[in-house]
Amino acid sequence: IPPGERHYFTHISENKEEAAKTLAVLGAYLRILGVPFDPRGDTIELRELPRGFKVLASRVGAVSGWRCIGWTADEAAKWEDEGSDPAGEIIASVRAMTVTHSGARGRIVSSPVATLGYFYETWATGESPSQLVGHAASWVANPSITEEQTHQLEVDPRKHSREYGAVPMEGHEEAQARRYPVTAVLE
Repeated sequence: IPPGERHYFTHISENKEEAAKTLAVLGAYLRILGVPFDPRGDTIELRELPRGFKVLASRVGAVSGWRCIGWTADEAAKWEDEGSDPAGEIIASVRAMTVTHSGARGRIVSSPVATLGYFYETWATGESPSQLVGHAASWVANPSITEEQTHQLEVDPRKHSREYGAVPMEGHEEAQARRYPVTAVLE
């Protein structure tokens, strides 16, 4: 990182309120680890290193302008911007911000909505030398909850399957109504 610059790990969520929750968790972790930092709006700046964390809403215009050392796209299957799926464009922009960090990594995390859109299309391509994929029901990914608990939270079998079983919905009317651009596979 050149003198005078600060580069960030970026967390992108559907909106800034959701992203701010991640910033609070990161701050708690840094306090536990004894890492001095300063919160500044939508960022955390490490005092002893020219690095920090930045949270953003999932809008193409918001994802540019600084250097990025890594990123997370949270609940990317649920992002929406004026009736379309912005994930492919947002991820292209955030990946461009990593150009000076050849070891930068990104991750796309989401419960699936439907068998269409950037998240599903990227996941469906499977593993490659540059991409790892995973799939797990909530109670498998997080053993602190049970499948029974998830059924109590969502009684509709179709919605339960999507939100807790990680099974994308075929023909989901809301997802079908959204306009999805043609997308490319992560490289």
